[in-house]
Amino acid sequence: MSYETKAYDGRYLPWMPLGAIHYQAIGRYSFCKQFVLNKTVLDCASGEGHGSFLLSQTAQKVVGIDIDAETVEHAKNKYKRDNLEFMQGDCTAIPIPSSEGGFDIITSLETLEHIDERQQLLLLREFSRLIKKDGLLVISTPNVEYTKGIPNYDNPYHKKELTFDEFDALLSQYFSHRLYFQQSDCFVNFICSMGSDHGKYNEVVLKVGGEAYIETDIIEKMPHNIICVASNEKLQLDLAASIITDADNTIMTGMQDWIAELTKGKEWLETQYLNYKKLYEDAIRKTLKGRIRKWLRR
Repeated sequence: MSYETKAYDGRYLPWMPLGAIHYQAIGRYSFCKQFVLNKTVLDCASGEGHGSFLLSQTAQKVVGIDIDAETVEHAKNKYKRDNLEFMQGDCTAIPIPSSEGGFDIITSLETLEHIDERQQLLLLREFSRLIKKDGLLVISTPNVEYTKGIPNYDNPYHKKELTFDEFDALLSQYFSHRLYFQQSDCFVNFICSMGSDHGKYNEVVLKVGGEAYIETDIIEKMPHNIICVASNEKLQLDLAASIITDADNTIMTGMQDWIAELTKGKEWLETQYLNYKKLYEDAIRKTLKGRIRKWLRR
């Protein structure tokens, strides 16, 4: 059985059905890419390997580590670059000695929630051990304030989701400087230069007020995921926001197709209802006529 046909185990897979999960996963690594030019990078819980490969396009060296042997073997076979390495290991006990000098950048995207509170502390301790003095940690996790509002939400692969305060308290034990970002999926209307340089942008956040949209404060936009850039050196970064644009408009097109299918189904059900209603009414009329004839013959 090939790796591509294995059952979903909580790891992101590039061949999953099209949808927002791809925007999220690719978006996080695209955000990280701005930090890694000519840097040494440890990608913790690297999974299928697509993100480590993306970072290796500009980094000096990338080491991806994942606990699952089959996943690591797949990554080694699929993603090959001279500056890219994959190894099997537990991110709470990383099999890399401190004597190797540490990494400029450590990335850990959507890892924390898959382990319990004790393991989360061990994970951060390992990052503190393996990161250079002036290194950067880029780490993300779902925002439990958002996920708890999703009807019937239950992710069996998550052991401990965090609030923002819990996330910050955990990171503060090992990193003295922290800068936070939010990641969200939403429908947008984007106006930008038709060239490659989009420059600065002005974000307007809308919400429904009565029967119309009204402009509101950006704080009203609930983060779906929280991303932290952390270090033990003062952060002086010129960072760019990460915007993923789907040129094929996949989700919108998919929704339109879905609505069209629902409309066809609704029309078919209405036709069936009218047909059965007529059959029922005809049957009732015949039954009543028969009973009336019998009554008149008495």
